[in-house]
Amino acid sequence: MLVRCAFQADPARIAGWTSRPLGLFSPNSALNAKQDLLAQMRRNPAGDWSIGDVEVLCRQHGLTFIRGAGTSHCHVKHRAAPEMLTIPARRPIKPVYIRLLVRYILQHGDAR
Repeated sequence: MLVRCAFQADPARIAGWTSRPLGLFSPNSALNAKQDLLAQMRRNPAGDWSIGDVEVLCRQHGLTFIRGAGTSHCHVKHRAAPEMLTIPARRPIKPVYIRLLVRYILQHGDAR
């Protein structure tokens, strides 16, 4: 006996259906989220960014994020880059550090 569930229904019949997939189920959602956060930081470096946002962005782009033990700074490093970027962990993070991070990611991020 074949049972038909709601997931097999014709999507055009579902009320409020859009042809665009939800971000959660989109195959490119991780890529879009990664580019969105980078674009947001690039567009608004003076935004209310936290060190958690910086950590997420670094991990998305293949950078090593190191929280300083007993210090108020964090370090960002790419294994192919000779330099390390140091960012103060206190809020608010100044726009100059966000600009430096964006530039660092554009130069070294995802370059494996």
